[in-house]
Amino acid sequence: PVANTAYYKLDNSAIDLSGSTGKFDQGGVFNGSSSVIETPLRSEIQNNGTSLTFSCWVNTATTSEGYILSNSQGDVSPFYSFIIAVNANGTVKAQKRVGSSNLVATSSGTVNDGNWHHISVVLDSSNTTIFIDGSQDGQVSDGNAFNTFGYDFRFGAGLANAGYNALFNGKIDQV
Repeated sequence: PVANTAYYKLDNSAIDLSGSTGKFDQGGVFNGSSSVIETPLRSEIQNNGTSLTFSCWVNTATTSEGYILSNSQGDVSPFYSFIIAVNANGTVKAQKRVGSSNLVATSSGTVNDGNWHHISVVLDSSNTTIFIDGSQDGQVSDGNAFNTFGYDFRFGAGLANAGYNALFNGKIDQV
């Protein structure tokens, strides 16, 4: 088995909301308007270029787009970013922008039913693949290796020049 490179339980720290019920113990609650967790980039992920898997548990009933996890420099050209989001219709989006290349995998299944769902996104040199509750549910062919370009990761929001955008409304656990 491969060890976790980074693991955020969202339990019992200064940035977690006390008493919030997660999938496992406590979890992060995001209000869709101001809640965000920003975490330093792990050197093991930066410029990795090999296969990576991002996974988490989410619980939402929102009908607004919200970013679960993002890694970008904002709206600065050339664009370099990676996003896992819940679209307004409840489908899951995994988007990777590398310069002028904008690759988006979208699930057919939805996760905005108010129940906990496990989301995994696998990035490799050929594909970006979405899994929901253990089943493959979206893929896009991709020839660009994953690269974080040195930017921090955010849970619950994206980053634009004017500040955070696409704030998530729901719960996130075990990233």
